[in-house]
Amino acid sequence: MGKKQEEERSIHKKLPVTLFVHGGGFCMFSASTVIFHDFCRKMAQKANTLVVSIDYRLAPEHRLPTAYNDCFDFLKWLQSQASEEDRSTVDPWLDCYADFSRCFWFGESAGANIVHHIALRATTEDLRPLQVKGLVLSQPFFGSEERTASEIELEHDEPIIPPALCDEFWKFSLPHGASRDHPYSNPLNEVLPPLSKLDLPRMLVVVGGLDPLRDHQFAYVSHVHEAGKNVKLLFFRDAQHSFPLMADQSMYADMLLKCLVKFMQRRSKPTETSGCRRRISACMNAC
Repeated sequence: MGKKQEEERSIHKKLPVTLFVHGGGFCMFSASTVIFHDFCRKMAQKANTLVVSIDYRLAPEHRLPTAYNDCFDFLKWLQSQASEEDRSTVDPWLDCYADFSRCFWFGESAGANIVHHIALRATTEDLRPLQVKGLVLSQPFFGSEERTASEIELEHDEPIIPPALCDEFWKFSLPHGASRDHPYSNPLNEVLPPLSKLDLPRMLVVVGGLDPLRDHQFAYVSHVHEAGKNVKLLFFRDAQHSFPLMADQSMYADMLLKCLVKFMQRRSKPTETSGCRRRISACMNAC
């Protein structure tokens, strides 16, 4: 390592690393899409974190589990960056600023689905010196063959992700022949080992009251809580799907980022869960 790089490493404050995974129904967008880039920039500023936004291959050309594999491969690359003895070969931003002992996942919509599956796979791997301290699943993209009450209620009122569009995303992204009850879509059908046997980081699950997928997300929170895991629910009663990316719902995005800061700063505690339909003021206090 050169003297200049060594000096830079010594003077810069190390920051927690947030691994961001974008949404888009597994079929659309990239890490460079403006709405995701702008949100990552805002998150880096507000939460004082080093944000690394991950690209993954998209369906239908690359069906699941390709996106899961790509993001897990990135996690292994990050581990190699943290453990590399020759620091001159490490990405200079990571080398100077990354605190690899404080890593967080943040997934939005389909990205939150990916975070769930990455977290399950990571329990079988030794990722040291990386330490994943928490998972944020913002309005995770889950589904099932049977329509939920929220999907029926908001079938024609949701401009971002109506249930019919979700069906198309699943048709193009699930393995050939799989239904929406496949574990990739419906985590309640997860195969062994059960969640109760896995060592998962603490979780924050974000749900919008005007999101047709909210009942799937509520069911997921209950599922994780019943497995004895440390999970919190942050519920925004009047928020639509993907609200953190919308200019007209920026108030909720700001609240989310405030909760994110508290979540990142908080040490692990015994299992807790918030009531699924708490008002936003109560959820803010719970953060």
